[in-house]
Amino acid sequence: MPFLVRFLLVSYGLPQVFAESELAEFYFPELASVLSKVDLDSPLLAERREQVQEAKANQLIASSMAGIKAGFNFQGQSVQEDRPSYEFQSHERFFSALLVRKPLFHWGALKAEQRKSQIASEQAELNLSVFRKQVRSELRVKYLDLVLRKFQMKLAFESLKNAKKGE
Repeated sequence: MPFLVRFLLVSYGLPQVFAESELAEFYFPELASVLSKVDLDSPLLAERREQVQEAKANQLIASSMAGIKAGFNFQGQSVQEDRPSYEFQSHERFFSALLVRKPLFHWGALKAEQRKSQIASEQAELNLSVFRKQVRSELRVKYLDLVLRKFQMKLAFESLKNAKKGE
């Protein structure tokens, strides 16, 4: 059980580097299958992945603020006048507009916004990575606790069985 003690030390935040044969997944292959599915099945991780996508979208929006913006507007009107003292008149009017904008002087505000969104994106990815490690670590601890409790229960039944034989 020395691997279990070292594993529990790591799961509570004490830094150590383990070989793959020292991880619980090496001894319990069913734990490895559970840990491989945790990214797909965990709603909390799905929420964190959505936060990463949101941060990347905000980064894209911030970088687009410095680019050229173009717009086009087209309108049409039909004016019909029927007055008693005048003839019937009908007019059609069409209006159009083309708008092109490019920020020239922004005093670093756009670059600061881009940098801020880049940092937010990196932070969201880091949070996802840390949270994923925490979930996997907690799963390992819970699984090993379950294995230990099952072993304790087996020992208790054997002890009870031996006690009944001894009577």
